[in-house]
Amino acid sequence: MRRFPFIAFILAAAGAFAFSWTSTPTIQVESASLGGLSSLSVRCDVRGAAVWLDYQVRGTVPLDMTGLAPGAHLLVLRAEGYYDSVVTVTLAADTKTTVTASLQVKTGFLDVKVQPPQAKVIIDGESYSQGVIEAPAGQRTVVVKAFGYVEQTFSIYIPERMVAYLSAALEKAPFEAAGFALSRARFNPRNSGLKGIASVSFGVSAAGYADFVVLGPNGERLYEESSGPFADWDQAFSWDGRGGDGEPVPDGTYSIELSVRPEAGIETLRDRYDFSSGIVVDSTLIVVPVGSYGPMYGAVYAPAAFAPGVDGFRIAAFGWADGPVDGSSASGGVTLSAGGSLERGLDGGIGLELRGDETAAATIGLRVAAGLPGPFGLSAVAEGRLSDATAGNPSYARLGAAMGLGSRFLNVALMPHIGGYWEGDASVRAGLGASLSASGYAVGASLSASMISDPLSDGFSMAWPIGTAVEINLAPARLPLAFTLMAGMDWSPGPSSWKAGIGISGGF
Repeated sequence: MRRFPFIAFILAAAGAFAFSWTSTPTIQVESASLGGLSSLSVRCDVRGAAVWLDYQVRGTVPLDMTGLAPGAHLLVLRAEGYYDSVVTVTLAADTKTTVTASLQVKTGFLDVKVQPPQAKVIIDGESYSQGVIEAPAGQRTVVVKAFGYVEQTFSIYIPERMVAYLSAALEKAPFEAAGFALSRARFNPRNSGLKGIASVSFGVSAAGYADFVVLGPNGERLYEESSGPFADWDQAFSWDGRGGDGEPVPDGTYSIELSVRPEAGIETLRDRYDFSSGIVVDSTLIVVPVGSYGPMYGAVYAPAAFAPGVDGFRIAAFGWADGPVDGSSASGGVTLSAGGSLERGLDGGIGLELRGDETAAATIGLRVAAGLPGPFGLSAVAEGRLSDATAGNPSYARLGAAMGLGSRFLNVALMPHIGGYWEGDASVRAGLGASLSASGYAVGASLSASMISDPLSDGFSMAWPIGTAVEINLAPARLPLAFTLMAGMDWSPGPSSWKAGIGISGGF
């Protein structure tokens, strides 16, 4: 009963301060030559909201209306599930007025009282603690869950600016373990990041204990770990492929055994849940820190020539600054990319470049490796860039062949390429990228350079600038992250320009 004064206060406050349910639009006015008439542009954070002007529907946002009579007009923005935004706009002759509004979601209150007290309340995917919850008005799906209990689902109507009530008592869940999954069947413990460990994940319904053991080829215990009592549904163990001396174990097939049991006094369907699997330690699966050639793996100016070491997926963000060496104004931007690789010899990705001067470009790349034996690497590369095709921001589509010599730890690569360019005019150009890369399992570095020809229709001649870059990549152990530092110069008769940047990527 103590909840009612608090709820009454909420409702009283909602009525007394009704203006808080809507926000004040921003209005901008600028002069325009409109023959004595006016124009009105309407923008809103809810795309598709209906625009009413003087009690007539005029369309949906974003909306531009011209030929309006000067004077006062009633503007209403309306969308399902939101409060109306109402404003009186006075239009002056020969002006363009822009109204930008933010609609507020219609809300009500749900008073939740559940046993046990630690239970979480989830309304349409959003998690809340128990108590009086402000939530979007309307029919809602409410899930109540707590570890060790059977979750319950309700369909509840939350009235606008009023209170609905929910009271429930969860039943204790019988113990069960399920969803056993091994993260990878083969791995190299020398690799950094998540590529150097193997994990077993599983789910439980209530408190219990687990014992995790790794056995060698002859049945000897190499690693063991226990956990419990569990306090959450999701559980996992991991092994870094190392023995008791901390050194990587020899290549071979090892056994993982996992035993899960309930805590005493908890009802269970089975006394014990067991999981076992073989796992291969393979030192030939080499993954070294590597930077980005556009949205693909490689150095700044040349893609990798060798086949990917393992299957993987990577998302990356890279911020940079650049400017002429004479000290005049600098600019910068950010690049976002996502890509994947297959051990059988394929990698590719897409990217988005955003510059501080409000120019942008989308990139795409695909590389297919031939898988040559020995110290040789060969890949076919197709890549493209889509932009506004203005000076300094070209669009292109080009093909190349990346040729490498060495190993994943030390190699050189060359990539001659040819393609069509659009930078004001269309042209065909040739180019060459080159890189020298050296790496360990956790730290890598590369030096790369690139040059492109003038349009081949005018004969073959080199175009300025010639780009050079140094890149350092760091992949910490047991983390799905890698970090990149880059510095470079674009050389030309004058003036040359510098560039520098830092990036972070997540790999899986």
